[in-house]
Amino acid sequence: MIKKINGVWTYSVRYKDMSGKVVQKTAQNKAWKKGDCEEAMNAFVRSATGSIDKLTLNELRDLYLANRKSKVNLKSTYTMTSTYNVHIKDQLGNMVIKKITPRHILAWQTGLMDHGFRNKYLVKIQEYLRTILNFGVNYGYIDKSPFMGDFMKNLNEQK
Repeated sequence: MIKKINGVWTYSVRYKDMSGKVVQKTAQNKAWKKGDCEEAMNAFVRSATGSIDKLTLNELRDLYLANRKSKVNLKSTYTMTSTYNVHIKDQLGNMVIKKITPRHILAWQTGLMDHGFRNKYLVKIQEYLRTILNFGVNYGYIDKSPFMGDFMKNLNEQK
């Protein structure tokens, strides 16, 4: 169930855990819009039911944010969410994580280079994606991160 409580989108799901016990999971995030809340709920349902073969990068990002919620301050979560939405979501967000290859990452990185961003910002954007993918590896959603090698940088940047 998805609803807005005190201006914050929230989802609540009841499911059976591994022992057969019925458990309720509730999550909310001030940065969520209705669609973000739906994506987060769907990602959680997939992870809880073991149906991770079709997990998208957007859903993995939601799982990552839910996992880090108590460990990261709200401003950091907001910054990561807005950076993700602007620079990662459109090109890679709807892809199934198990189908993302190093070539997809390279094409995405090349696209970032075309924007003329400063190296510090380029690295920050790439760090966010790599962090989400490493979370996926650490928690068993994917076997290996497709993010290979170093971060791309503009070698012609004036210092």
